[in-house]
Amino acid sequence: MRAGPGRGPFTQTGSLPGSGRTADVYEIDGAWVPRRYRDGWGDAAAEAVVMDHVRGRVCPAPGVRTATRGDLVMEKLSGPARPEAMPHGRLGPQEAGELPPGRCATCMRCPPATRRTRPSASSTSTCTH
Repeated sequence: MRAGPGRGPFTQTGSLPGSGRTADVYEIDGAWVPRRYRDGWGDAAAEAVVMDHVRGRVCPAPGVRTATRGDLVMEKLSGPARPEAMPHGRLGPQEAGELPPGRCATCMRCPPATRRTRPSASSTSTCTH
């Protein structure tokens, strides 16, 4: 990846295993993956605060190594995603259907962040689960 004005601290080039509407995920080593927002979208630093808050309480979340407004280096998770697991029989239809509501109920039990741990009031990001 290239660093430049507003582009964050990442200078290594890696493969691009994931790309979504607003961000790209790169693979730089076996333990960490950087996610970079495109076109100034998002606030990865605010997301990192939320991820750190919920991690280890009730919601599964990857660990965060560093974060800036546009870049987030997080723990690489392994295993198939639901759409990949179902056709190969690793996840049945009933279990796949129970995951989203069960995960949402679990995350809703997470205590709110304290003033010290929540993102700044100027943040435009929204945390959804």
